[in-house]
Amino acid sequence: MRGFILIGFALLIDFIQGMFMLAFAVMQFITPVGGGFTGALAAGWYCWKTSTGIIAGISSAASCFAAGGVVGAGVSAFAIPLGMGIDVVISITLGGALILALGWMGMFYPGPIISAFIGESLPLIDIIPGWTLLVWRCLSNKKAEEKAAKVQQQQNQTPTVVINTARAFDGIRAANDNQSSYAQAA
Repeated sequence: MRGFILIGFALLIDFIQGMFMLAFAVMQFITPVGGGFTGALAAGWYCWKTSTGIIAGISSAASCFAAGGVVGAGVSAFAIPLGMGIDVVISITLGGALILALGWMGMFYPGPIISAFIGESLPLIDIIPGWTLLVWRCLSNKKAEEKAAKVQQQQNQTPTVVINTARAFDGIRAANDNQSSYAQAA
C-alpha cells in the first residue's frame, strides 16, 4: 500500500513538471511578437467583458490591450528561464516532501535520492520521470533488504544438533586405568 501511494505521488510530481515544461516550451516558440499579440487580445477581451457600457469597454479594453501585450511579450521572451525556475521550485517543494515521506517510511537511500534530486532540478533532464524512478528504486532496495533480513533470520533460527560428549561417556574408563581390580593385584 505504501508503494502505491508513493508511486502515485511521484507520478503526480512528474506530470506537473511535464505540463509546465510543455506550456513554457510552447510559449517560448510563440516568439515575443506572438506572445504580445495573444496577451493583448486576451487582456482586451477580458476587460471588454468585465466593463459596463460601450465607451467604458472600449477605453478599458484599449488600456488592457497595451498592458496585456507587454505582459504577453515578456512571458514569451522569458518562458524557458521562467519554466526552469518553476521546475526547480517544484523539485524543492514537492520533491522534498517525497524525500521526507521516503525517509519517514524507512526508505532513505542517499545515492538514488541525490541523483534524482539533481536530475529533476536540471531543465531538460527532468523530461525523464525521475521521481517515479526514485520511488521504484527505493521500494526495490527496501524489498531486497527485507528479503535479506528474512533469510538471515531463518538461518539464525535453524536448529543445530549438539552432542554433549561429556555426559555420554561419564561411566566409561580407559582400559589401562590403574583403578581396576586386576591392575591393583599386579
